[in-house]
Amino acid sequence: MMSKSVVKCLSHLQNCGFIKLNERKDLIKEFSTLGLLVRRNLKLSLNKYFRTLNNIPIFPVSCMNNLKSLKGTIIPHETKSYGVLFPTKEPVFTQMDESIPDGLSLWEERSPILNLVIVSEAIHSSNLFNSFQNRTYRWWRTLSPSPSLFYQSAIEKPTTLNEDRMFIAFRSPLLDSQSICVERMSHIYDREQIDKLTKTDNDQNLICCSIFQDNATLAYLINGLSTSTSHQNQDMFFQNSLAPYKVAIFIDDSSDSDDFRAHDIANYLMKNLGESGIDVFPFICHHKHHLMSLGMCDKIGIPYIVSIKQESKDSGVIYLRNKETKLEEQVYISQIKMTLLLYLKMITPLDVKMSIFEERQKKEKTSSKQ
Repeated sequence: MMSKSVVKCLSHLQNCGFIKLNERKDLIKEFSTLGLLVRRNLKLSLNKYFRTLNNIPIFPVSCMNNLKSLKGTIIPHETKSYGVLFPTKEPVFTQMDESIPDGLSLWEERSPILNLVIVSEAIHSSNLFNSFQNRTYRWWRTLSPSPSLFYQSAIEKPTTLNEDRMFIAFRSPLLDSQSICVERMSHIYDREQIDKLTKTDNDQNLICCSIFQDNATLAYLINGLSTSTSHQNQDMFFQNSLAPYKVAIFIDDSSDSDDFRAHDIANYLMKNLGESGIDVFPFICHHKHHLMSLGMCDKIGIPYIVSIKQESKDSGVIYLRNKETKLEEQVYISQIKMTLLLYLKMITPLDVKMSIFEERQKKEKTSSKQ
């Protein structure tokens, strides 16, 4: 039975379009559209994180019976340490479920689990486990506007098994300081367990991770709220990579709403930004009389607003608003794509300099031909 505080928190997320509760309003049935977008963005961030593990090549597979079947097919025989990433409905190991001390189970049905099994030489596996679990914990915190709400358990050593265990969880005052498990991790050096999974006699140990993606998505949704849900028009805050949409485009109501030039600029921006990989809210909005107001954009956590004003049609200048600071800056239409890519950290300042350099070279070649 959920407490009133938890029910209030989940009801707020449902009203914002992130989740759907069951008929009794006591468990989550599924994610709504915005929640699905946040979960997709979290999965993309996870994949990007795994690609940064240069010392451990990660091989994604659709299913797995045992690691031996993969060795020599997609994984070179000489690879000493490697990881296999695969989804399952049930935990790979019985102890790798989401139950933890003071843990909440908020889902009507068990959610799919993303599993990562790392095979490592026995002599290096302990150091690898310690460094990997600390690095992963820091990564979960980088996606959070309130990193202190994510915590890492102490390493447990069961007396009956040669194994180390830990978990990473989220705890919030909105959940009455109860926890949601986002990941479990085990370092297995029990030969019997290892032989069952790998079907090999090699001197290798395993690091097994179970990532509860739906729990993690829910944690970041709750983390996006402030410590009180009493305010009806409460804003959501996401780390930019998790926001369901990165930018919304508004036409200022002081301009003529029937002016096709303003709409042409808005349509151009939607197409240009979307082709650059920026998630744009799929409708052109108006500041006053449109259902999607500035307040609603803040409520669902869109970090940037682009406003097209009366003078934009002649000057080529539009206005970029930052949700967090509420400050608005003037940006030329020709520069808005690079500006947003830079602010969203989808490119680096060096990429901008290279782009300017390449553009100058193109202009010089064109002028020389003329």
